[in-house]
Amino acid sequence: HCASAAGVGSFKSQIKKADASGATFAAIIGEEEAINGNVTIKALRSKNADNNQVIVPFTTVVDYLVDQILDAKEEESHCDNPNHTHH
Repeated sequence: HCASAAGVGSFKSQIKKADASGATFAAIIGEEEAINGNVTIKALRSKNADNNQVIVPFTTVVDYLVDQILDAKEEESHCDNPNHTHH
């Protein structure tokens, strides 16, 4: 889901739409982020609601997201629960 300042509802509704879409992360670029050359990455599937976002420089956002995705896959592969599988 992609939305701009011009539009598709409030910030909160945009985050809800991103969450409902099944996205794992939301990239937030507000005025402050744009001025400072950063992106706020919000982990939508985080188990820790108090610590689910981080500010990352534009230049490293792709590397950060790839690392997060690979780390999650690695954690899944170490699961010892025989009652389910990972895809």
